[in-house]
Parts: sequence; structure tokens; C-alpha cells
Amino acid sequence: MSTKPVSDTWEKKKPMPTPRVSFGFCVINGKVYVIGGMNQNFSATNGVWEYDPNQETWTQKTNMPTIRDAFTANVINGKIYCIGGFNWAFGILPLSTYDIYDPTNDKWENTKNMPFPIGYQSSAKLTVKTLVGVEQNERAIRN
Repeated sequence: MSTKPVSDTWEKKKPMPTPRVSFGFCVINGKVYVIGGMNQNFSATNGVWEYDPNQETWTQKTNMPTIRDAFTANVINGKIYCIGGFNWAFGILPLSTYDIYDPTNDKWENTKNMPFPIGYQSSAKLTVKTLVGVEQNERAIRN
């Protein structure tokens, strides 16, 4: 779906090839990236899809190294940072990992673990080099 704020109307667009919930979502260079989340069987996934609204096409990209849902995704310097979340195959504990995606070359970067796990958090880009995620007990991470 897309909205036209001036006319206050909604327009149906081409649906995702693999529906999901609880995913990471970012926009870079006019393209939408839907990352991870839970599929229709409620299994966490590491799939990555790119949507081009001008062409109205979905393209599958390289899978994220970590299966995760209920995480945050932010764009910093043209790269997508996927932070924390859960992989329910490992139980109810949040993840201490984050993955960095470069859409220019469709590659994921190796990263170190964060000092603590985090899930169901919110995050925002504060400066070019800072990410902050806050969960229920108000711990924060910085990169």
C-alpha cells in the first residue's frame, strides 16, 4: 500500500513475494529494503527483499547472516545496520549481534557482538557514527 497525503487516499501496490511481520525496514536511494522478520509460518527469517517503487518490482537480495525478527534497522553512510532482535530457535533471549548490509554491492559485513543482548528496541540515527537502541530496562548501545 502507498498513500497520497494530498488526496488522503491509499493505493494498492505489488505485494511482497514472501509475506512477513516484525521485520527491519529502510529506504536507501529510493528503494525499500525489507529484512528478516517472521514468515507466514511464524518462523524467523534472514531473507532480504528490495522494492523499487518506480518499477513496482521486488528483488531478492543476499540473505542476512543472522536469522532475526523484532530488531531495528537504520541507515548510516549508505549502509543498513540490523541490530539485536530475536531468533526464536535459540529461545526467548534477545540477540547480542548486529549485521551491516551494503546495498551497493549486495554484501554483508562481519561484525563483533555488542556488549549485551537487545530486542524489541527502538533506535535512531543521532549522528553519522552513532546508533542508540533502548529496550525496556533502558540500556543503550553505541557504535
